[in-house]
Amino acid sequence: MIRVLTNGPWTFDKYLLAVHKLGEEEQIQNISFDKVSFWVQLHDIPAKRMTKEIGERIGGMLGEVEEVDIPTTANLLGKYIRVRVKVDTTQPLCRGRLVKFGGPMPVWVSFKYERLPIFSYWCGKLNHDEKDCGIWLRS
Repeated sequence: MIRVLTNGPWTFDKYLLAVHKLGEEEQIQNISFDKVSFWVQLHDIPAKRMTKEIGERIGGMLGEVEEVDIPTTANLLGKYIRVRVKVDTTQPLCRGRLVKFGGPMPVWVSFKYERLPIFSYWCGKLNHDEKDCGIWLRS
């Protein structure tokens, strides 16, 4: 059970499965399955800004940050920071953000989701693809 809860997200036939460990006093009707943890790669961050604090700050834009995985090499020249974030699955996935790091211009930071289930590139939402997307059908 612990492995399933910590190593998600889990899918069946590429569709997202949301799982939840029931607490002692928790009632089933009060459980919401609209948040799932994903590892998100934060790309194109300036090398000197690849810190845990920056990972937490940017990851916080996506949802509740659970863990930050930064490169452990001495020179910190990894390609990205990994952040485990609890994402709201009712909202479209964010592909990136403009982030101000103190310079004259904001920097576009791209987000890449690991183990991403089926989703629509048209609306950015999970658990349906283009052929089932209302936006695609209307176009």
